[in-house]
Amino acid sequence: TDLSITGCRNLRGLTSATICQGCASLRSIHLSRSPVNAVVMDSITRLTGLEVLSVTSSGRTESTLVLDVARNCRSLRELVLFDVGPLQEEGLSRVIEQHHQLTSLTLGPCNFITEDYLSVAVAKLPNLTKLCLASCPLIADTGLCKIADCLPHLEDLMLTDTEGFSDAGIFALENCTQLKRLTLHPCRDVTSAGLMVLSDYCDSLEKLLLAECPAANEETIINMLMCCMHLEVLIITHVPQLSEPALSKMLESSNMLKCLALVPKSLERGALL
Repeated sequence: TDLSITGCRNLRGLTSATICQGCASLRSIHLSRSPVNAVVMDSITRLTGLEVLSVTSSGRTESTLVLDVARNCRSLRELVLFDVGPLQEEGLSRVIEQHHQLTSLTLGPCNFITEDYLSVAVAKLPNLTKLCLASCPLIADTGLCKIADCLPHLEDLMLTDTEGFSDAGIFALENCTQLKRLTLHPCRDVTSAGLMVLSDYCDSLEKLLLAECPAANEETIINMLMCCMHLEVLIITHVPQLSEPALSKMLESSNMLKCLALVPKSLERGALL
């Protein structure tokens, strides 16, 4: 029921049609580094029971083709489009209108997505538990607030290369108490108060990545580790220099932690502790 194709540079329409005809019960297709044309996508369209469609790192593939396929997959629950040519607002809007039942949406780059567009989109996708938007420079606190307001059951949220977040956006996450994975970049204007609120309300977090977050000091990091008792991965960049005793205290604050990466602004690379 699951098909994954990686690094196939010569995927032809006949080949894909043969695969799809022989696997009519396919529920999940993952294409990575495998550029496809209209003939290939047409054969996939015939898989009426498809629930998961993932196309990544296929820059020569036209995003409009993939979006048309996604729109016609009536049972679609999860959609991943990453590095698949320039995403088109009109095509994505049609998919959203057609599939209010989507539970997972991963897109990138998202240069065209404004906060107004995002507000309309998330309001139409109330069942989302995973939302990942990469390279979205037009998104900031207003967008984050709208996500938190419309998607209180969200478990996985990633917003990278944004305009930036402050406490206003972080405070809105009080509404998302079921968050398990959170990635925000950058967080230059988030204060220690914002980090404390995040720790107190999002205590179900298992993985947290905050990029360019200089407010993360010894006190706030230890509070995160003590409040978020399920936290296994904590990665924060642009932190102030920390002493060895402080690091030791952090490691002693959590029994669940598997990865702690704290990268000072002055370093290009950080060590995993």
